[in-house]
Amino acid sequence: MKIGILFFSDTYFVGDQNQSVMGRFVANDSFLKGLHDAGHSVFIYVSTSTEAQYLSEKFAKRFENFKIVSLHELYLAPKLYEPDVLHILSPNLYKCFYLRDHVFKKMIPVTGVTHSLGHQPYLEWVLLNLINNPMPCDALICTSPTARSVVENFQERMIQKLQAAAKLKTKVIPLGILPVLPINTPRQEVRARHGLSDDAFCFLWIGRFSYSSKADLAPLFLAFREFLKNQKYKNARLICAGSSERSEEINLLNTLLTDWQLNDFIILKPDITDCDKNELLALSDCFVAPSDNIQETFGLSLLEALDSGLPVIANDWDGFRSIVDETCGLLIPTCHIEGKHPLDSSLGLHLNSVYHLLLAQSVAFNHENLVNALQTMMDDPALRTKLAEGAKKRAASFYWDKIILKYGELWQQLIERALSQTFVEVESTINFRADFSPYWTNEISSQTNLVVTGSGEELLKGVIPVRFYAEMEEWIEANIIKELLLKSLVPLSMAALKKDLLADDGIIHLHLMWLIKYGFMKTVT
Repeated sequence: MKIGILFFSDTYFVGDQNQSVMGRFVANDSFLKGLHDAGHSVFIYVSTSTEAQYLSEKFAKRFENFKIVSLHELYLAPKLYEPDVLHILSPNLYKCFYLRDHVFKKMIPVTGVTHSLGHQPYLEWVLLNLINNPMPCDALICTSPTARSVVENFQERMIQKLQAAAKLKTKVIPLGILPVLPINTPRQEVRARHGLSDDAFCFLWIGRFSYSSKADLAPLFLAFREFLKNQKYKNARLICAGSSERSEEINLLNTLLTDWQLNDFIILKPDITDCDKNELLALSDCFVAPSDNIQETFGLSLLEALDSGLPVIANDWDGFRSIVDETCGLLIPTCHIEGKHPLDSSLGLHLNSVYHLLLAQSVAFNHENLVNALQTMMDDPALRTKLAEGAKKRAASFYWDKIILKYGELWQQLIERALSQTFVEVESTINFRADFSPYWTNEISSQTNLVVTGSGEELLKGVIPVRFYAEMEEWIEANIIKELLLKSLVPLSMAALKKDLLADDGIIHLHLMWLIKYGFMKTVT
């Protein structure tokens, strides 16, 4: 199957510098790996040839069956890079709709995927999807049943306002993982390297250190403090590790550990490497996941823990509950408060990070249940062994080789549906030139006469050099410039200038406007 992916750098980390690693970067990277391993042919559509070259170098060794295509290449040869399915690594399907409607002009299924749904612009994305002609052969892939419910609620609300709009098909397909690489180093040696004794019982949390957009760890610390009041659990340790966005956050957590006399029992490990992560998963006995933030829609770290054979204690929260079942872990009830809340009148006015935090501060887990779960994990080795065995089986069902099959099944269904439909070209809602037409004084028509200027003659003779902006180099061609200047040595209509030129009308118009813009050609009456 040929898959075309409209690619934006904000959905995939390709830089070399250190930065906070977001879940969607990890998910999208492993999705591409899963797609590659499944043997699909993949076109990656990017904005410029410079970006295409950069990405080709980045992907060369990992994804040899991927073809990176700039929009310029796609414009000139759409048939050469035509996919069976268009996909985008975000919920912005309307961008693919635009590509389908204006480049391929063919009924091609479009899919996208949700990650975080808690950002205010999501309603804008839903609206843009709904009003940009979604077809029955399109689908937004939700990574959990909860995410699907949220998306459908958004759509229902929008459709009430837009009675003519069609509801976009939804389909639940979870994110996948690549199998966690086993550690060959003896467990005792790995534990010693991380400052743990052989007899310590290690609970582990891995995630992004962010109380505003990931998880507030302070309630977990307090529950762990309560748990430690029983002397029989004094050899328990909690390691919290992951990427950190701000040093101030780590400093605050260290202050809390000091205030609550937990420094000997809770270990913070910010900015860990992938190797560190694998070692921590290998040395631990149980994984804990106290998420309380609406930004969290799935839980890749839970899957990695399960694949490492760790039983999981997780909050009964959003996508977590679709991952952890009774075969592999324990769920801790969460609650919110019914009725009026003082934040209701202001949540929509805040930045995402602020309103995520404010809403999360009104979500709680049952501390007593968590303490009991921690105790159960330490007290019942038979249960722990049973859950560990179940964890490996549960994680295996989320391997990309299985999840990609679900994508393939969906795409095949949508292709069959597309074959039964007739493509109807429609005017796009996004039409920048039409929208901004009041800005300019007049438009050059096919009957407008054009003639070369003195500067244009100098350009023809090579007297003055011209440098193009990097973004324009792939669009402006010297041979077309020369032909247009030679033909316009005497006044000619635009229609006459275009005659016999072996180039697309749009390309010729671009070159004519470039020549007029820089004073190499002018209109004459």
